[in-house]
Amino acid sequence: MPLDSAPECVEIIVTKWMDGMDVYRYGINENVAIKHISTCNYEDLQEEPTRLLEYIQAHVPLLREDSSSPYFTLMATKPPVDNTRAVSWEDVPVLLHARDLIQHYVQVYDEDESFSIDSLLTQAWVRSGSRKGESVQG
Repeated sequence: MPLDSAPECVEIIVTKWMDGMDVYRYGINENVAIKHISTCNYEDLQEEPTRLLEYIQAHVPLLREDSSSPYFTLMATKPPVDNTRAVSWEDVPVLLHARDLIQHYVQVYDEDESFSIDSLLTQAWVRSGSRKGESVQG
């Protein structure tokens, strides 16, 4: 868990926490790493993220990017909102809660107390299949 593979040049370090949470670190070079914090599908660890996702799906109004796009999005960010399609965190409290939960996971399980999220893009699509979202710079 997760079931994936990486080239030999990628260093993989797995940290297992007593509560069942795992952190996977994929080291690309000494300055670049990708980290995946996983609940390992443990029910107790999945409860809050599952509730959040269900609430977001039912209650957060996503807008279609354009008529030819299958994507519906909403960007939440801290004020002032520069992007006309973005909204303030205070306008979508459930996304503020999602941001706080993600920040908490990184601060605790990745042991990075300085980590913070300035904006969060919520994205969905309506076509069947497993189409992946576009890459988003963080």
